[in-house]
Amino acid sequence: MVDEVNIHGCLPENRCLNIPTAKYVFEILEFYEISEFEKHKDVKAFFEKHLPKDKAISVSEWLRKPQKGNPKKNNEALLDEEFDYVSINTINSQSPVLWRDASTSRGTILTEPNPDGFFMKSGYYGDSSHLCYLLRRKDAPSLYRGML
Repeated sequence: MVDEVNIHGCLPENRCLNIPTAKYVFEILEFYEISEFEKHKDVKAFFEKHLPKDKAISVSEWLRKPQKGNPKKNNEALLDEEFDYVSINTINSQSPVLWRDASTSRGTILTEPNPDGFFMKSGYYGDSSHLCYLLRRKDAPSLYRGML
C-alpha cells in the first residue's frame, strides 16, 4: 500500500489503489464435452444413482471421496469415466449470484443456474459452451475496508 500511495500521491478516491474489492468464489463442476443444456438430466440421474440416499453428503464432498471399489481413485474419476472430460473449477465474480451474460474469470455465463444448479458457460474464447454444475459459493471479501 505504501508503494501505491508513493506512486499516486494524494488519492482522490479508493479506486486508484491496486487493492481487490470483495469477490465471490463459485466452485463449479465443468463438463467440457457437453454443450447442450438438456444433457443436465443425464448428469442429475448419475448423481441420483451414485450419491448416498440420505443426502447428508454434498456433491462436492462425494467427488473428493475415494471410490468404494477402488480406493486409489476418487469419485471425480468415476464421473470423468462416464462423461469424458470433467473438472472442478472456480469462478471469481463481483456478484454473489451467477447472472446470464456475466463475464467471469473462466468465460461468460450463458444461462442462469436452474433450480438444480446447472447452467451453461462459454469457453475462454467464446467458441464453445460447456455444461456446468454449481457445487458451492464462498465469500472471499477483501481485507481493505475504507479510505487511507
